[in-house]
Amino acid sequence: MAIPSRPRRLLAAAATATSLLLAATACGGDDDPKDPPAQGKSTETPAASASQQAPDGKASATPTGGTPTGGTSKALTEDQLEQVVLGKADVPPTVTVESFEQSASEPVPQKAECRPVMDVLSGGIAVKKDEAHVGKRYKIDGDENPLNVIMVASYKPGGAKKLVDEAIAALPKCATFTAEKNGMIATYTAKKAAMESSADTTLAIELTTSAPGLAKPVPTSYLIVRVGDQLAVFVNLDTKEFTSELPDREIVDQQVKKIKDATK
Repeated sequence: MAIPSRPRRLLAAAATATSLLLAATACGGDDDPKDPPAQGKSTETPAASASQQAPDGKASATPTGGTPTGGTSKALTEDQLEQVVLGKADVPPTVTVESFEQSASEPVPQKAECRPVMDVLSGGIAVKKDEAHVGKRYKIDGDENPLNVIMVASYKPGGAKKLVDEAIAALPKCATFTAEKNGMIATYTAKKAAMESSADTTLAIELTTSAPGLAKPVPTSYLIVRVGDQLAVFVNLDTKEFTSELPDREIVDQQVKKIKDATK
């Protein structure tokens, strides 16, 4: 079923576009910023690394749908995740789907207790907590903005749940924190946002990044959904308008269904 699109509100997720700017979601690559976008790579600068789109957006981590305490499920391979992540057949004709490579590193919080928050923004991919992962970037009408990414990843039994649970527990202590990457320090504010889905656990985070060189604080919306031992991370960021939003629930549930069907 194709994703019903609203202009500028399609998919988000998976990893952002400026190192500290998108630091939190650690999306983006360590590649040359001049690499063509068609290669699915994003640039890095001081902000929160997370790329995803959000429906309403005020961050709140809520276990909804399925079984919040959820057990395990079959862990998917990279080839299986490639089939599971929303692709060209799932989106409107005006949306281009490209590969997206998650950054191999992420900003390091200066408060150790905030590390789980940073880790979950990339689905643990930046710190190699996953077994396999695939990322996609979605361009609407070929536009570079907003940045919309979805990352799907699989984990060892209990790994996905642990990653999300630790982030939920850490969020109240990390409303504001600083993190460093490549000698650059950024300040992040993280809030839970209200969002529900048909997944075992749903965690929505609105992240704002402030850093030297940024004209103004940059917001990024992250949605992390868990289905057994799999996670899908949606990220959204518009570096021109300095806005972000969570994905529509219909899109999220479509992604969740594909994961559930693949793990039966």
